[in-house]
Amino acid sequence: MNFIKMIKGVIFDMDGVIVDSEPLHEECEKKVMKEYGIKLTPETFAEVKGLRDKESFAYYTQKFNINERPEILMQKKMLLYNKLMKSRLKVYPGFKSLAKQCKQKFKVGLATSSSKEAVSVILKEFDMKHLFDAIVTAEDVSLSKPYPESYLKIAEKLHVKANQCLVIEDTVHGITAAKTAGAKCVAVTHTFTKKRLQETSADHIVSSLRSLKIEYMKKL
Repeated sequence: MNFIKMIKGVIFDMDGVIVDSEPLHEECEKKVMKEYGIKLTPETFAEVKGLRDKESFAYYTQKFNINERPEILMQKKMLLYNKLMKSRLKVYPGFKSLAKQCKQKFKVGLATSSSKEAVSVILKEFDMKHLFDAIVTAEDVSLSKPYPESYLKIAEKLHVKANQCLVIEDTVHGITAAKTAGAKCVAVTHTFTKKRLQETSADHIVSSLRSLKIEYMKKL
C-alpha cells in the first residue's frame, strides 16, 4: 500500500521542530542552575532534551544534589524564557509551507512537552494556531516523552489511530515516544546530529523541513 494512503494524521513536535527554541531553553536552564553553582554541560543538557521542565529539573536536582524543589527552578526558568522568547524565537524554514500542505491531506496535530502557556504565546506570536486540528501540551499528560502518552493522546484527539500517524521529531526522547506509540517518525537534524539520530528508531532523517513536501512523503 502506498505510504501516503496509510497516513491519516501528521503530528509535529514544537521545540526544535517548528521553532528554534532549544538554544533558548538551554540558555535559561544554564542561568537558573548557575545560581546554585552548577555548570550545565552540553552532555548533561542532551539528557533532558524532549522532556518537560518538570522532569528536567527533577533530574538536575537529583544529579547535582540540589536542596530546592524542581517547581521553584521551573518557575525561575519560565520567567526568563517568557521574557526572551518573543524577541528570540524564529520559525524554522519550511514549516508553514509543509503544515499548509499537510492540512489539505491529513489531520494535523501538535504534541509538545512545553507548557500550555508557552504554546499559546508562540502560536499567537507566529499566527500558527489555525494550522493544527488538535494540540497536546505538558499539562495534558501524566508521563512525558519518552513515554508514548502524548502521541497516543494526540492521535485520539485527531480521531485517528497512532499507527496511522507520521510524527516529525528532533530529539531522541521524542523519537522513542513516537515509535513506542506505533507511529512512523521522521527526524530532523535541528537539535541532534544525523549520526546520533541514526542510532534511534526513526524511519527517516532529514536536515530541513523543506525536504518534507507531500510529494517527498510518498516515497517513504
